[in-house]
Amino acid sequence: MKLELVMPPAAEPVTLAEVKDYLKIDHTNEDSLLLGLIRSGRQACETFVDRRLVRQVWRCFRNDWGAGPVYLPFSPVLSVEEVAVFMEGNYQPLAPENFVIDLCSFRPRLVHSNGQAWPMPEIPVAGIRITFSAGYGDSWNEVPADIRQGLLHWIAACLETGEEALGEKRRAEEFWRPYRRVKL
Repeated sequence: MKLELVMPPAAEPVTLAEVKDYLKIDHTNEDSLLLGLIRSGRQACETFVDRRLVRQVWRCFRNDWGAGPVYLPFSPVLSVEEVAVFMEGNYQPLAPENFVIDLCSFRPRLVHSNGQAWPMPEIPVAGIRITFSAGYGDSWNEVPADIRQGLLHWIAACLETGEEALGEKRRAEEFWRPYRRVKL
């Protein structure tokens, strides 16, 4: 499966003001560094928990439908914008009434709604394209508070050294662990 980021998050899960307040920084000399740490902290958290935090649009390409439901790579899924199959020389969108989005399962998935088989693509590689939005919502305010608290610890760890840095990273992961989606 190939993944492509179509639209990155419009906001980060913690604000620069929150980070500066947490770290007790009252000047602007390190703002660009802190903004970079906020972005990399979000990415580290998203990798750790295998979820997306603030709404972002992704496109995944599949070679075939596989057996059973079609699992989406990230959660939480907010919406599926398009399911398209390569036919007649181009990607043709499937009508939304032909599939159901299961957002209640631990792993979000698509199921063909009328029990029929999915249409097969005309090309053997990347013939199925699914565009979807993932994240807890559009703003930092919709991200769970403990994930946000973990981000503050992660950012603090990046500014520390030695044992203090390790302790802060462990605290961040303790906040994130309940949200972790483990793959077997």
